[in-house]
Amino acid sequence: MTALLLSALWNYRWEVRKLIASASRRTIVCLTSKKGELEIFGKELWKKKYFSKLTWKKLIGKRPFERKLTYRLSPIRKNLLLKWSRQTGHRRYR
Repeated sequence: MTALLLSALWNYRWEVRKLIASASRRTIVCLTSKKGELEIFGKELWKKKYFSKLTWKKLIGKRPFERKLTYRLSPIRKNLLLKWSRQTGHRRYR
């Protein structure tokens, strides 16, 4: 039983290492492909220390995809967002 358990732990450890290595490679590829945009962002962030969404859009441009909420809002938070969107005229949460 102990040998079986050790074998399973070794396999899990190996799988975790493969997942981490794969994620690391994808991250490096992504960052090097966006190097110019990241330099612009870094220089502006060094000056301002904070960015709003509008500043981000001016520097980098719009997202290549629409933002979607992947989590479910609690009823209290949803009501607050609906109230806020009615007051401000914002259309996202209607």
